[in-house]
Amino acid sequence: MVRIAVTGGIGCGKSRLAQHLHSCHIPVCEADELAHIALVHGGKVYVDIVKEFGAGVLDVSGEIDRSKLADIVFRNVAKLEILNGLVHPFVKSEIFSWLESFDKSNEKIVAVVIPLLFEAGLETGWDAIVSVGCSSEIQVERLLGRGLSKSQCRQRIMAQMPIEEKMARSDFMIWNNDDLKSFDKKIDDVLKMILER
Repeated sequence: MVRIAVTGGIGCGKSRLAQHLHSCHIPVCEADELAHIALVHGGKVYVDIVKEFGAGVLDVSGEIDRSKLADIVFRNVAKLEILNGLVHPFVKSEIFSWLESFDKSNEKIVAVVIPLLFEAGLETGWDAIVSVGCSSEIQVERLLGRGLSKSQCRQRIMAQMPIEEKMARSDFMIWNNDDLKSFDKKIDDVLKMILER
């Protein structure tokens, strides 16, 4: 079974790549979804985050308000490191469990989307690492389309490893400056190359 790790910058197209893999009937695990699960009320990570960041990060229903939490951590590198230290171990454990669930399956290929692959030290054990990138102008444009302000865009981009470094450390790179049809074609081409290795 071929194990693929997908990484890249925020707003570069990782979610679109995951959707395309789903459409190709390739099982996909997304680290961001696991991180959201980690924040759900009542879990150990939830308790630790509230203890560390205070009740001010909660919404009226008692759930962690991710936008409030993001405003705190993306303005303070030390706070971001604390949050990552709480969330990453849970996410890593869930990823490994998910991969193990396919050990005795007939799947030819599975993929895990990990935005902070290199930052979290998860770059070993893959058959291929695929990095998705785009120009900084398009990156900001896409983030503005999500409702972020320009300062929030800068904070989130600066909090990640530069796209160029991620791409240099990856086995395959996909540049996503073009239309979706072109991007999907590039994904298919990379998948073919991976399976032919």
